[in-house]
Amino acid sequence: MEVRCEDISAGGISFYLEGPPDFTTFVVTLGWPAAEGHFSARVVRVPKASFEGRSGYLIGCRFTGRVWLQSPSPHNDGPAKAPEAFGTSVASRRKA
Repeated sequence: MEVRCEDISAGGISFYLEGPPDFTTFVVTLGWPAAEGHFSARVVRVPKASFEGRSGYLIGCRFTGRVWLQSPSPHNDGPAKAPEAFGTSVASRRKA
């Protein structure tokens, strides 16, 4: 899913959703295809908020680690190119 980001820092990210999230942890993809980074994150707050004239929620999250979708190449310090299937901005682990 793609989301509208409100803020991002080295420690976390916040973004808007129309309803409360049905996940507590997720992987976010940041950057552009030639230089994507994937990071695990945990939802830490879910206050109600308005955005673009609509009511919704501002989802505050803390980064919890780096996610390597493929093993780094032995000839490169970065990860191998991510497969096309991982092109979405946020992949979530839904609550059970």
